[in-house]
Amino acid sequence: MAFEDEQFERAWKSIVSLRRKRAIPPRFRGGFEKLLEVAPNLSHEVDLARAFCKEFQDRSGREINGIYFWSHYGTGKTGLAYAIVHETIAMISPKTGAYFDVCARRVPELLTAIKNEYGAGGDPKGFAEELQAYDLLILDDMTEVGSSHEANLLNEIVNFRHDHQMPVVVTSNRSLEELQAGMEKSNENASFSIISRLCDMVYTHEVKGHDIRKRKARDRING
Repeated sequence: MAFEDEQFERAWKSIVSLRRKRAIPPRFRGGFEKLLEVAPNLSHEVDLARAFCKEFQDRSGREINGIYFWSHYGTGKTGLAYAIVHETIAMISPKTGAYFDVCARRVPELLTAIKNEYGAGGDPKGFAEELQAYDLLILDDMTEVGSSHEANLLNEIVNFRHDHQMPVVVTSNRSLEELQAGMEKSNENASFSIISRLCDMVYTHEVKGHDIRKRKARDRING
């Protein structure tokens, strides 16, 4: 982003830095550039993610598709998700002149937080409606749904975002087909609902490659 006023640019950088610290864990604060240093094989995925960020900023209220990144463990899916946060949290809406509100949550932690807030049998609709405030929702690690109630919680969130044409980015260790098969064991109706809506909301992309963490461990051992 280019500025003519240096003082305004310094203020913008300070605000963005604070927003990133609040939203992004330390390991993932480097954005796309840092991610490519660690995993140069992700250049295609970074191009996809950057294209999404550009479309997100320019959407002006229209519906856009998010991305469903899936693969086995350690290929950089969470890094891609937080790089999108890193990018979009610094953007200013051309329509409102305000910063975009972006939220990234690990799905297991999100479901636990909802259950703690509303109780084992509580109504999750209020929590799902709170997520309406976020212009972009990142759902990281949508892999396991342990109970029927958890499936209902997740269904409320996905359904709300779908109905209000609000984008999501999802990461998972499973393809959509595998995710549905796993969730059917807990709640068949909710699983069909979640997958059907995700199919309408996201592009799916399999992240190819080896486990980055294991590779780094081997590099340390080999000196």
